[in-house]
Amino acid sequence: MKSFFHIGRIKTLLIPLVLLVLSLSCRKVSELSDNNNISTISITGGKPANAVFDTPRIEGKKIIIPLRFGKYLFPLDVKLDVKTEKSIDKILGFDTDGYIRFESILSINEISVVAESGMTAKYEVVLEEIPSNDLAEVEKFTVKSSHPEDCKLINEALIDYTNYTIGIYTISTIAPFTIVPEITLSAGAGFKDYKANTPIVFESLSAQKNLSIISESGREEMWKIKLSPARHFTIQNSSQVPDDVSERINFGINDVKAIAVNSGLEIYNLLVSSTTSTITVIAKSPQNNSSGTVKPEFVKGKYSSLSGIKSGENISFTKWGEKRSFFLSDIITGWTKEWNIEWRSYNEYAEILSVSKTGYTSADSKIEIGNFTVDRSERTVNVPILSNGTFPLLINGCSASLSSGATSTMPATLSFSSISDTVDFTVTKEGLSEKWGIVLTNNFTPKSSQNEILDFISGIPSGGYIFSSKYLENGISRITLITDSYDNMRKLMISPAITVSPKAKIKGTVSGAPIILSPDNDFLFSVVAEDGSERFWNIKLIAAPQIENSNFEAWGPHPLFSTIPLTISPSDGSGWNSSNNPSVQGLSRVSGYNSLYAAKLQTQLSVINFANIVRVTSLASGGLFLGTFKYSIFS
Repeated sequence: MKSFFHIGRIKTLLIPLVLLVLSLSCRKVSELSDNNNISTISITGGKPANAVFDTPRIEGKKIIIPLRFGKYLFPLDVKLDVKTEKSIDKILGFDTDGYIRFESILSINEISVVAESGMTAKYEVVLEEIPSNDLAEVEKFTVKSSHPEDCKLINEALIDYTNYTIGIYTISTIAPFTIVPEITLSAGAGFKDYKANTPIVFESLSAQKNLSIISESGREEMWKIKLSPARHFTIQNSSQVPDDVSERINFGINDVKAIAVNSGLEIYNLLVSSTTSTITVIAKSPQNNSSGTVKPEFVKGKYSSLSGIKSGENISFTKWGEKRSFFLSDIITGWTKEWNIEWRSYNEYAEILSVSKTGYTSADSKIEIGNFTVDRSERTVNVPILSNGTFPLLINGCSASLSSGATSTMPATLSFSSISDTVDFTVTKEGLSEKWGIVLTNNFTPKSSQNEILDFISGIPSGGYIFSSKYLENGISRITLITDSYDNMRKLMISPAITVSPKAKIKGTVSGAPIILSPDNDFLFSVVAEDGSERFWNIKLIAAPQIENSNFEAWGPHPLFSTIPLTISPSDGSGWNSSNNPSVQGLSRVSGYNSLYAAKLQTQLSVINFANIVRVTSLASGGLFLGTFKYSIFS
């Protein structure tokens, strides 16, 4: 009985409690809010974590989430914090963790806001891509330093935008070695696993390193750092070096200056010799002190690179005649040549001020020569041949005017058996002898005025582009390249091989150098003939969708008429068709210009009998068009 009593008491106590709860929760329906409007919205999380969003906004019944970084990270999950104007019952549309999933940038999700009264408002939730740079490119890669010190590299790498490679030419064959690069990336891009100025170790000369670059928009591109041996320019292999490459490594130093660092030290002269590959610094110092420090400053060609020396860095010498070696290289091809900076005293410096003669004779008395000119940098005396004749040539009564204290062994009579002969002699001062030469220069053969482009090989363009057509138009000095499509966010670059007229030079670019092309701006350069006449050229990029089968290479059976066994495919309204009456075989396949196939249209009169009811004399139109043609004798 006791236990029953307790149970009964419990029931008695619960009844007023339940009534109390009911009395507190019951409200009139008219008092429940219909408001289901969202007042503010914010992002509290995203997956993957490296996706970046801007502040979302509400436009009517649409929630727009700006996506700054992550267009390549789909699917994307976004967690939203939704604030409403009034108290609501619930929000539907999120997963159990509070996320909304977007499978692509075009995905449209929906959430439902249920008011207290049960009134429901539906909101679309969409992504909005914020315009961002889609390029993940290495624009420049320079080797700032390398270790060990005797490891020599061509400091500026060659960037291949088609294959996403960074080419480093190794001058020495030392491995392992370490480099510290300076890398310039496309705007907004960054490294994935690499930190700027971090050393990169190459365990062998065949080692390859990878750099993962991520664009501002989130596109990831893997770049490869590849090593290749540089090719050393020597007298023995000079004939193998292309003329334009030889120009860049023999005359790649456009200007050089040297600033004296020591007090009282004076730089008297600088001599740059492409023949001996030497920069001679002539210096004056108190008491002829042979020690000195100078700061050279170089102006080099765009595609030439200095290794082993840096413009603006101090070089110290301890004795006259001391030399410091460095390399002048061609970035495009990897050809390299060793150069020297030589430290010379002004007291030993001898100059040939002028050279005179009394007369000259040749075998047929037809050779005419001009005045002597002195090239101090190359240690040559040049004799211009103004009109040709028969050798030998004798120049009599030659005399050199020299700087104070200098002597020479130049003979009074110069004898040349051909125009390629050289007469050698020495100039001596303070016990230091220099070798000089007297050379003949051809000033009678007319120089070529040809400045044509003989061949232009574009190579494969970058960015996945394809050229549908290419035209070399000499008549208007233009190279036209046509691509099916073009995207401003995707750079198009080529590294064309350009062949020009013999003895002509390209100005504004070089063969093999990367060129950026755009439909909005032509790339301009010029070709300079041997005689100096210049012709300006432009490379024009045209973005134009191509008509399917515009080269007439695809043929097949007619889709409507079995009487026509072969026609230009497609002929179903999406491509080529002929208005020739189907009973007339007026269109056939033949060999074309620079192509295996062409369309031959043959017009002829033909009598067509339709079931012995109607006889029609028909003339094939000999025309091609795009689309379909309705064949009917009644229309």
